[in-house]
Amino acid sequence: MYIHSDMKSRYIKELKSLPKGKLIGYITNGNQQYYRSQVTNDGTYMRRGIGKDDHMKAQLARREYLQRVIPMLNHNIKILEHAYTHYQTITPDNVISNMSTVYRSLPKQYFTDKSILPERLQQWMDEPFDQSTYKPEEKIHKTSRNLKVRTRAEVIIAEALYSYNIAFRYEQRLYIRNRRYAPDFTIKLPDGRLYYWEHAGKTHDKNYMYDHYDKLISYLYAGIVPGENLILTYDSIDGEFDSEAVHFEIKNKLLSP
Repeated sequence: MYIHSDMKSRYIKELKSLPKGKLIGYITNGNQQYYRSQVTNDGTYMRRGIGKDDHMKAQLARREYLQRVIPMLNHNIKILEHAYTHYQTITPDNVISNMSTVYRSLPKQYFTDKSILPERLQQWMDEPFDQSTYKPEEKIHKTSRNLKVRTRAEVIIAEALYSYNIAFRYEQRLYIRNRRYAPDFTIKLPDGRLYYWEHAGKTHDKNYMYDHYDKLISYLYAGIVPGENLILTYDSIDGEFDSEAVHFEIKNKLLSP
């Protein structure tokens, strides 16, 4: 929605800077003739040939394009505003909170998918590990298995991993060239392969994204490569997150042979 609103503002501003009028043309003796037609402030219709003035042709073409795009943006913004207002985030907390007291008193694991992980992977998940201690007060969201994470998007990712019975650790520390990192999710597959999952939420923050790209360079140095053993997902600039992308990544990267 933010992207559409930003485009609309920029296009309206640009439209005001363009010359008024429309481009019309006729073919005379096999040659295309171009004219600029416009109605002046006093209501007089004017038509003036522009010959080989390609700059004027381009400006009038751009004006016509913007005049058609802006109503389309208005249409899309209304739809997105409606969808955003009525969108329901599906998390165990959201669903269970609307149930009666008798249900809310039960453990959350009664409602969610039960893990059927191989014993060695379940042990790997449960055993102590070197977890990041960075700003624990920011871990304000809980998964259905009481894992504390920082964002709603990470809840969605964790719940999806649960549902596909994929073993993972949250923010396990990783050391590369004497620097310490903590990928959001370290994933272990049944064949022993490790995958890493990074979700970038503050895509509107340049400093945050610079740090993110710097981290990716270090990952590459350590052989952690997007498309191979690193999954990357992002919030949109206006903070929206496509949960379908999570299932796509899991099915195509973690469950594929």
